[in-house]
Amino acid sequence: PFGNFIEIEGPDPACIYTTCQKLGLDWEKRISEGYLALFERLKVGLGLSFRDLSFANFAGIQSPMRRLNIYPADTQDIRYAP
Repeated sequence: PFGNFIEIEGPDPACIYTTCQKLGLDWEKRISEGYLALFERLKVGLGLSFRDLSFANFAGIQSPMRRLNIYPADTQDIRYAP
């Protein structure tokens, strides 16, 4: 409920890097944290008191990931242009 993510797995970092390049993703914007760790960052960074990841809890919170300086790696998506 707080963003759109993909997970890329591979046998080694070089394969993952190559896949990111082929997909047009910005390697520098990668996130190695899982959903629960990101949720904890959001809770602390935004002062959220709820404990569950539901769409209802995030209703009305505009661009929660941007507020933590986390931006989409898909540089081709004009909806997220600065």
